[in-house]
Amino acid sequence: MNTTQRSNLFQFTGLIILTILLQACNAGIKYTPKNPVAPPRDQITLGNGERSNIMAEGMQQDGATFTFKEVNIEGNGWLVLHPFKEGKPHGVVYVGSTYVKHGNNKDVKITVNELPKPGENYLVMLHWDVDQDKNFDFGDGIIVPDAPLFEGTKMVAFPIQAK
Repeated sequence: MNTTQRSNLFQFTGLIILTILLQACNAGIKYTPKNPVAPPRDQITLGNGERSNIMAEGMQQDGATFTFKEVNIEGNGWLVLHPFKEGKPHGVVYVGSTYVKHGNNKDVKITVNELPKPGENYLVMLHWDVDQDKNFDFGDGIIVPDAPLFEGTKMVAFPIQAK
């Protein structure tokens, strides 16, 4: 193999590797919906989905930081904590968020704004990063640009309790 052929082979190999890396980096974009639609309120249930889920079992807490062993998400998005108010999730306010990439995320840490009291309740949930800007766009809590993640009528969310 002469020098020109070797150079062409290296260039071709480099191009293939670059293509694979770009596809891996953009995988989350492919799976994140542009205009997600929430089901009617009376049909919404909470829990883990088949493709997106939060492993809350074995959750660790160190001060104001919660660590979840595993978070799977189809598309890029956010793990978000909402406080409870009067015994119910207060969905128009959030107290912490952390970015999660498409696929399997291990040991995901999320820190709340204030040190939680033992027994304090939160709703942990997933939101899609709809505009792919890696900034959590919450809006006014009613219009939420980075929308909650649903699988059918199931919102990937459930209550947790501070220790």
